Amino acid sequence: LYRQGLACDVERAAGLPHPDDPGEPRPEHRNAGRGPRPAWPQGRRRGRLLMGMLDGQVAVVTGGSRGIGRATADALAEAGARVMATGRGARPADLPDTIHWFQGDVADPASVETLRGATEQALGPATILVNNAGIQVEKTVTESSDADWDAVIGINCRGVFNCCRAFLPGMAEA
Repeated sequence: LYRQGLACDVERAAGLPHPDDPGEPRPEHRNAGRGPRPAWPQGRRRGRLLMGMLDGQVAVVTGGSRGIGRATADALAEAGARVMATGRGARPADLPDTIHWFQGDVADPASVETLRGATEQALGPATILVNNAGIQVEKTVTESSDADWDAVIGINCRGVFNCCRAFLPGMAEA
């Protein structure tokens, strides 16, 4: 994603610092041994993101209600992808109409299969999968319960597995 500039735009949209921002030193290891960066394609740009570069692509973004997931969904849509964002809560009120919403839990395999079906029905087969959903329990190990641990592992680990298992076979065929 860095080569396409999308990750840079997502980081900036989420308010995260980025080493390419003016005034910040660029890490020496970042481009070590790879030679110069490729030239950007010509076209309409919004910042470093080339608008229309993802026309015809279908993207699924988990954890797309806020933060990095929301910024990713917005950036993918601006780049021309048809986007299905998902989260455990209701559709965010400020989510653009161009982004589809699915309320579900990535820790539940049946919910992810329903997400895959809803995506294919509304937008077509997914060609981009962004496994962004994640939670954090802010307790010490001794304060954490088994339910806390199950929730973290369920969303942060099993959710990635469930989404990859559901979407990757169709992406390999495309």
